[in-house]
Formats: sequence, C-alpha cells, structure tokens
Amino acid sequence: MTKKTFYNFLVSSICYIVLGIALIVWPTASLNLFCYIVGAVTVVYGLWCVYRFISHREEKYITVGLFIGIIALALGICFFVKPEIFSSILPIILGLYLVFDGVVKLQAAFDFKKENYERWGILLLLSLLMIALGIVTIMNPFQSAAVLVIFIGASMIVDGGINIWNAIVVRGLLKALKNAVEAAVDAVTGETVPEIVAETEAAAVVSEPAEPAEEEKPAE
Repeated sequence: MTKKTFYNFLVSSICYIVLGIALIVWPTASLNLFCYIVGAVTVVYGLWCVYRFISHREEKYITVGLFIGIIALALGICFFVKPEIFSSILPIILGLYLVFDGVVKLQAAFDFKKENYERWGILLLLSLLMIALGIVTIMNPFQSAAVLVIFIGASMIVDGGINIWNAIVVRGLLKALKNAVEAAVDAVTGETVPEIVAETEAAAVVSEPAEPAEEEKPAE
C-alpha cells in the first residue's frame, strides 16, 4: 500500500464517518434527503474511479475500477432523479453492502492469521459485527424511519472506523516486512540495499563493451 493510496483510503473512510454522524445528529431528516446525500457521495466516488482509470491505465485490473465507477455514476444519478423509489429499498442496498464488506473483512482476518498477526481475532469479531449490522439493516425491524436512519448512521461510523484500522494495520505489516527484508540483506552482504543497487549499477556500466576503434586506412 503506497502512501498516496493509504491517505486516499483514509480520507474516504473519514468522509464515511462524517456522513454517519450527520445521520445520527439529524435523524428526523427524510429518507429522500438521505438519498440525495448518498447519491452525491456515489457520484463523487464514480468520478474518482473514472479519474483513476484515466491517470493510472498502466495498473493491473484498472479496467475493473472503471466498470465500478460507471455503475456508481449511474446509481448516483438515479438517487437524484428518483429518490422516492430508492428510499424504500435503501435499507436493502445498504444492508447488502455491509454484508459484502463484512465478508471481505472476514477474509482479510484469516489472511492476517496466516501472516501470524497477533490481533487478527479483533478483525474477525469486527467483520462478524459488520455482517450482523447488514442483516439487521436488510430486515429493517424498526418502527420508524428516524430509528432506521440512526441505525444506518451508526453502522456507517463503525464501518468507517474498521476501514481506518485495517489501513493502518496493513500499512504497518508492509512496513515491517520491508524492514525485515532489508535487515536480512544487510546480514548476508554486510551492505545496505541502496549500496548494493549502486554497486550493481556501477558494475553494469563497467561491463558494457567498449565500441571498437576504427581501423586506420593505409596511406596511399
């Protein structure tokens, strides 16, 4: 995970949390207004995916990101055009997203276990929590729209917080792996990685064959 990717993921998670807080603070807002907010966020996300495709075409699987971006744009526009339709199925949409996100985090927890990360059980419990929140959102057992909005807001805050924690953990693991590789190279060669790269480049320059000198023509 590069520094740029880490900060982009961090900013998107913070925005997710802020939106969740807004839903809790103003629970009496209509679901139509919430559809407008979700539509705006979805459109911005779709535009960001399209921008990444245009500026990072060399990346692997970037075409998948473009496909997701187009779907997000279309869905966001639909939220603006027909908010009354989506307000009735919004709990199902968000619930399915939370379940899917929880399953992805569940797989990440087992990946952390394979890497011998001591706190992988925390992510396991959090992923199960996300799946449970998604199922409750789909079932929608609440008596009023305001309670549903508060519950959705709380779920978004929890999901955003878990995303931030995941990003920090993954970045820490990658940094530790990089340091371990560099330490292993230093122990074997007695030199640092930059020194080895410099010596390799210098050896490549020395080993380049010299251009043959032109033969002198005999004087007539």
